[in-house]
Amino acid sequence: MKSLLVLIIILPLGLCGQLISYDFEEWETFFNYEKPVGWETNQDTIFQSLTKDSDSASGDFAMKLFSESTSGFFGCISSAQTSAVFDAPSPLTLQLKAFVKIIPETAATKPNFVISVSVFNNSTFLDNISYETDTAITEYEEITMDIPFHFVDSLVIRISSGGFPTAVDGCEGHTIAYVDDVSIVENIISSNSKLEEEDFSFYPNPSNGFLNIESENAYVTYQVRDIIGQKLESGVIENGRINLLSKGNLIVVVRTKEGDSKIIRIVNF
Repeated sequence: MKSLLVLIIILPLGLCGQLISYDFEEWETFFNYEKPVGWETNQDTIFQSLTKDSDSASGDFAMKLFSESTSGFFGCISSAQTSAVFDAPSPLTLQLKAFVKIIPETAATKPNFVISVSVFNNSTFLDNISYETDTAITEYEEITMDIPFHFVDSLVIRISSGGFPTAVDGCEGHTIAYVDDVSIVENIISSNSKLEEEDFSFYPNPSNGFLNIESENAYVTYQVRDIIGQKLESGVIENGRINLLSKGNLIVVVRTKEGDSKIIRIVNF
């Protein structure tokens, strides 16, 4: 089993906008293979599992993940990992954005691709948010992951692809994944305003035990978190109304049945 070393990057925190950006244009040589600057990988000197590739969403290069290994002993998965520590915690919730292309080995192969983000506040683990798909993406597509936590001061991003271990010592179902332009941005949502992508509003704010949601899309479930992202309660939205038990400054995450979400901030008395 190979382990990943973690490179810690100290980053300044702006008031809004993009906090972290990886365009995979800079690479460095490590032993007899290359890796993106600022990232650690599970490659070794026997099997290459990651390389730069000119098939990019922008710029000259993207990160290409694959696996040359056919042995479960050496590992079927290709992975890359990086970490970041902010010099001040973010008061806003965050989003991860990335452009990805996912090509299975054969038309009958289910792709194996995961991006995960572990978030921390004051060295306390808050949650692990992940994007997984078993669907091929043959042209670059931007994916977005909501990170519904305030005051995040550090995080770990891990990207993995490759094959699946078999019952015996082997690998099958290999996937080739291309990843480019990974970024962490602040997710700015103003209370009692219509969001850019849809006709969406919520009221009252401040609230007194309930919250009404009005939207062109049907939001069916909700989660309530405190200002550092700890989960307080969850439930089903009935007739556009959420009954709130928790008091104080709250983060409310509402989701459609398709999994789309909105993150809003309220005060409940």
